[in-house]
Amino acid sequence: MTLTIQNVSENPAYNVSIVRVLDERRVPLDPKQWEDKLELDRMTTLAPREKHRLCTLKDQALRESLMTRGGSIEVSYFSRRGEWQTLPLVFVGGQLLIVTGEGLPPGILLRTFESVSSTWTFLRLRRRFQKKRKA
Repeated sequence: MTLTIQNVSENPAYNVSIVRVLDERRVPLDPKQWEDKLELDRMTTLAPREKHRLCTLKDQALRESLMTRGGSIEVSYFSRRGEWQTLPLVFVGGQLLIVTGEGLPPGILLRTFESVSSTWTFLRLRRRFQKKRKA
């Protein structure tokens, strides 16, 4: 069985590879257990709208564990901005379910301003409570 991945984004994905294989209890398998059971393809760049073979499942026991018992595979990649991201591929009832995570909102200045504002508020409240304790 071959797993193929397609970049549906408008941005390229870099260093796309499988990083973990998890069993049905979501416990990671030791890489020594699954590296020889999967024929891996590492991609340096996956262009927008491009498809590429991710891996081939050579071992029947691993294939059964993933497909029928609900195992999963984690794929990692770097975005155009150099952010490391993971994409869990979960198999439910023999069907593939892709679980996407919630990313950070764009805009480093806005996030920085929010962090500084929260820190400033925390420090002001801390000083107030310390003054009340002394009084």
